[in-house]
Amino acid sequence: MVLSLWWFKESALDTGFHLAYGRHFLDTGEIVTFDPFLDPAIVRPFINGNWGTQVIMAAVERSWGVTGLIVMRWVLLSIVFGVMAVIVRRVAREWHWLAWAWMLAAVTAYERFSLRPELFGYVILTLMLAILLRGTVGWRGIVALGVLQVAWTNISFYYLVGLLLTACFLAGEWIMRLAPRPGCEPAVQPTSARRLGLALAVQSAACLVNPWHIRGVLFPFQTLRFLQDQKVVGLNADQGDGGSWSHISEFRHSFGFMGELANRRTIDAYYVLLAVAIVALIALFARRRWGEAIAVTLFMVMSVQMRRNIAQFALVTAPLAACAFATAVPTAWIRVASVIWLRRALVLATMVAAVAWTWSIVDGRFYFVERRINREPGMGYSTRVFPIDAVRWLSSQPAIGPRLYVDMFTSSNALPWLDRRFRPMVNTNTFVYDDQWLRKIMDVAAGRMDHRPFFRQQDVDAVLLHIAPDTEPLVRALRADEADWALVYADPHMVIFLRRKPEHEALIKANQPRAEDVDVDDWVNTTGGLRYHRALSLATKAAAPWALGWYGPAARLFEEALRLAPDSPPTWNYLGLCYGKLAEAAVREGRTETAQGQLRRAISCFEQVVSMQPDNEVLKSNLARARDMLQSLN
Repeated sequence: MVLSLWWFKESALDTGFHLAYGRHFLDTGEIVTFDPFLDPAIVRPFINGNWGTQVIMAAVERSWGVTGLIVMRWVLLSIVFGVMAVIVRRVAREWHWLAWAWMLAAVTAYERFSLRPELFGYVILTLMLAILLRGTVGWRGIVALGVLQVAWTNISFYYLVGLLLTACFLAGEWIMRLAPRPGCEPAVQPTSARRLGLALAVQSAACLVNPWHIRGVLFPFQTLRFLQDQKVVGLNADQGDGGSWSHISEFRHSFGFMGELANRRTIDAYYVLLAVAIVALIALFARRRWGEAIAVTLFMVMSVQMRRNIAQFALVTAPLAACAFATAVPTAWIRVASVIWLRRALVLATMVAAVAWTWSIVDGRFYFVERRINREPGMGYSTRVFPIDAVRWLSSQPAIGPRLYVDMFTSSNALPWLDRRFRPMVNTNTFVYDDQWLRKIMDVAAGRMDHRPFFRQQDVDAVLLHIAPDTEPLVRALRADEADWALVYADPHMVIFLRRKPEHEALIKANQPRAEDVDVDDWVNTTGGLRYHRALSLATKAAAPWALGWYGPAARLFEEALRLAPDSPPTWNYLGLCYGKLAEAAVREGRTETAQGQLRRAISCFEQVVSMQPDNEVLKSNLARARDMLQSLN
């Protein structure tokens, strides 16, 4: 089951800019500290705490392509779960403790299994945890912790977690010394605390081994202060009074996602892990395992603050909880018949869940239920996330000017294939420009800001957008603004608009995508994967004609998606909306009978989705409008 969670195409939103920065280092020998790919008018100097990861990724990609990147991801995850196995098996003899630790960690942390700098950090985190759990840290352990800290400092700005982890175990040692059990000698000799203190000092000094020295050490603290000033840390998902970073879901409060379809499985697993962690803390406190208890508490608090910290919490807590439970169960209990049968039942349930989840991952339902579009099975780059074809088309047109607007979602993954004459306005490296600039980019895409004065002020020549709810308002606005903008490119996931100007006239005349040009059969036949993977892909592809107002092709794609997976409320709703739009067009053309037929189809779709989500007022209003329109036509 764990291995099946690793089998997906490269699809991280940040991969592109990491590759571009890494290639820049390989070509010039210079670490990117002033983004050379964006409009120089908006970028600012920054401390590139991920530079080591970028160089490794670019070197691997240059030698072995995207296959090398995917294999590297497998290797990193293999180390993480392999070290977890060493930790658990050192304490627990029965294999089911390891199975439970792996299952809990994998299901909770899988959304962060993409190839990003933090994945390298997870490797170092688990290795440090294994060293600290060995008991008395010897000289080899101190050296190993120092070397790992140097590596972490230069591959990810999360390196302070390494210091905090060692500090947790040091605090635990001092608690055991200062509060020994009555009638017993202290369990820990002073040497243990001194060596842990020395290890912490070595790790602290190791943090200075970075290209910026003390400024590099201060950078994570400055980032935390910025997040607090922008009201990002702990911000609930339904609030919007923070800075632009507060609109990035991974920075939001973990409890703010309760009840949401997106991220549902991760959040549900997280709640289970919280319950397990609380019980494990009781066991750890009872056995006076202070260092481990403090570590679990620390990572729990971090996970509550930000969703992106859930994975670290899972990778630390799952093995520690398994060890705590394995050692907390008295030996006499193991031979009790009721306990034996309970253990057998739990083992059987684990096996059933592993088999069921594995098949669910293979056929796509595991990801389908939460619309996780960045999990596409197979090798290569995911076309849902990487706009390679659109960018290559754009780069091949010398008549197009250099001023390019790209939405936040697409921005970074366009860089590795984008001609250097283009100067995008943003990428997902949010440290390289001002927060207010990022807010403008997001507001324009979401329709909260009029695109016309912004694009005129910035002299934008071309607009590259992926199709999703966060960009649909801008797509529709550009379609309506035909006097100034023309659609020149459309594929199942991306669109390109050009400003109407003399230099673009010939290109616009030669490229005029229309609804009639959409070969729905070809889009369906070229969609691979098993049942739910295909359904998610087709529903994702349908978003493009839907946003462009091509409701006929969109309806056919939604229909095919529902044929494969009829248990999808959002798809039923979108299909009903398509039928409603087709009915409106038929009314304008005087085809009343056709309009009535489309409205009956829309009503059927809305009734279906309301039966699935009876408390959703938006769906009820869609149904009511369709019924009213049909009644007026009748």
